[in-house]
Formats: sequence, C-alpha cells, structure tokens
Amino acid sequence: MAATWLHQKRYEDYQTPTAAVTGFIAPPDSPQFKAWLAHAKESGQQPLVRELQRRELEGRSFNFEAEWPRGKSHLKVVGQFRSG
Repeated sequence: MAATWLHQKRYEDYQTPTAAVTGFIAPPDSPQFKAWLAHAKESGQQPLVRELQRRELEGRSFNFEAEWPRGKSHLKVVGQFRSG
C-alpha cells in the first residue's frame, strides 16, 4: 500500500504544470479569423498566411493571441446578414 502511494506521489511531483488557456480560438468562417488573415498578409508574415490558408481549406480553427489584431478591433461585427 505504502509503495503504491509513494510511487503515485513521486509521479505527481514530476508532472508538468498545465498552462492556462489564453488567446482566442477562431473558426475559419469567423470575422476574427479573416481579420487575422488580412493582418498577416499586410504585415508580410508568410508562414502565418500559409498556415491560416491551410486551416481555412481544412475547416480548422486557430488559437490567436487575441480576438482581434492590434488596431483592428473596429472590425467587430454587431450583426450578420445571411442570405439564402
């Protein structure tokens, strides 16, 4: 019994601390994703542009550092119109 407890305690001591989730996860069809993609293109960040374009094609979200790129918070959408 004690050996099992000691083994478990030793295992817990070496666990890496879990990092807090930060940033903003944006799906590719969101205005935030499109704003970040435009920002990456404008600022010449080609690796990020390629990654975002690949995720857009695959329909995968991306965890951005913030909801909007710096200076782009005016792009917030109040309502969306969908035709169809």
